[in-house]
Amino acid sequence: MTKATFNYTNDKFISFEIKGHANYAEYGSDIVCSGITTATFTTIGLLKKLLNKSDYLYLEKDALI
Repeated sequence: MTKATFNYTNDKFISFEIKGHANYAEYGSDIVCSGITTATFTTIGLLKKLLNKSDYLYLEKDALI
């Protein structure tokens, strides 16, 4: 199961984490996981355009935002 966690401090959004596998199909062939990945990377791209580089942490190697 894929799980998304959104973290807030004092009603201010600070981070999100998406983990797991959708189990729709085998790893590497799962269209649900592909959709989640696409939505996540689209969100990251938009945040990078909207925020100053000093306002966010993004570590692609560790899949940490």
